Amino acid sequence: MHALQLDSFGTSMATRIDIEITSDRGDGTFTWRAAGAKQPKGVFASSLLPSGASVGDVLRAEAEFSVDGPELISLATTKAPKQDTVERLEMIASTDNVGGVTTHLAGKSGGRGRGGDRGRGADRGRGADRGRGQGGDRPRSDGPRGDGPRGQRNDRGRSRGPRQSSVRPSRTHRQAWIASLPEGRRPVAEQLMHEGRDGVVAALERQNRNAAREGREPIDLGPILKITDELAPQLEHAEWRDQADAAIASADSADLRDLRKVHAAGEAQATSPDAAAARTALRSKIVARADTEQAAWSREIRTALDEGRVVRALRQSGRPPKIGVPLPQDLIEALTKATHEALDPDEESERWSTVIDALAGSPVRHLIEPEAKLEDPDDDLLDMLDRLAHRLPTIAAMYDIKPEPRRRTRPDRNKN
Repeated sequence: MHALQLDSFGTSMATRIDIEITSDRGDGTFTWRAAGAKQPKGVFASSLLPSGASVGDVLRAEAEFSVDGPELISLATTKAPKQDTVERLEMIASTDNVGGVTTHLAGKSGGRGRGGDRGRGADRGRGADRGRGQGGDRPRSDGPRGDGPRGQRNDRGRSRGPRQSSVRPSRTHRQAWIASLPEGRRPVAEQLMHEGRDGVVAALERQNRNAAREGREPIDLGPILKITDELAPQLEHAEWRDQADAAIASADSADLRDLRKVHAAGEAQATSPDAAAARTALRSKIVARADTEQAAWSREIRTALDEGRVVRALRQSGRPPKIGVPLPQDLIEALTKATHEALDPDEESERWSTVIDALAGSPVRHLIEPEAKLEDPDDDLLDMLDRLAHRLPTIAAMYDIKPEPRRRTRPDRNKN
């Protein structure tokens, strides 16, 4: 990361770089080159050399860039690598004989399901102990199994972090853009690329604090920030070009949401023929990918129905390649018919629970009205209908279960 330094607007700029001492000229000067470079870059006086430094050492330098090229204004040794000071605890095994550990799987105390002795009535009460099952059952989610409430935690209880984009751009266009700038503006552009406008401001403010401690004149931020604001749209364009190239290259494997996001951002960036062509190519990739995935989605549902796997078909119908994509009409009719057959009143209660759990996430859920209800539903089925009544109101009403209003927590604006 570059530490931006600008002593005066329009004259020179300084930045921190790593250099290698290449030779001693014998006249009180040394030659140097940028660390990793092949050719020497310039000359500096021996008075800048830190104590103990010699030819071949890599040093941290502050270089001032002007129209005449870079000039070193200070040198310092690089930081030594941190020593491993972590203390390690020695594990000493015990010599005592300890009995082996055994486990015993205990049955659920609530006696749920068939053969259980827990009655419905008050024990099932649609308010008491909801979301906290008997005998240590896991908390229930607010949607179909495995979905949970939208937002905070996954099905294992771990907090979800922000989703990482599947489009991983390089810096080809950004580096080319920086290389095309006048040398005096490159440090500003690099700082802007790495840390944004706030990073440029912070770097300048740090320099001004250092200047005040050393009795030097502070830098006028106005001209530098004007340069920053002029460079920002150019950087944004170069960033989008890198994203577009990466999206096109990974169009067969990247998440469609990420591809669409890059395409949408390009509406304001396709200002050149090359950028417009990149956006058009990305659009073609997205359309072809969406058509392929939608066809595969429909094909999987048809295959599941042909094999008599209605639960799989219902679950798959709730996972379209894009939110809002409708099912073909013939699939709606076939899926509705298969679901009605699966919810036959002569089926087992456990079968109903499995089908209803899958149906709650399917787009055909509002079309399903079983011929009749089960005469002796078990508590698992009734609890499931109680939980999913807002998604399956017709089926829930057959068991006199009414959906409860879904409460949304809103911040108290009156709190200080």
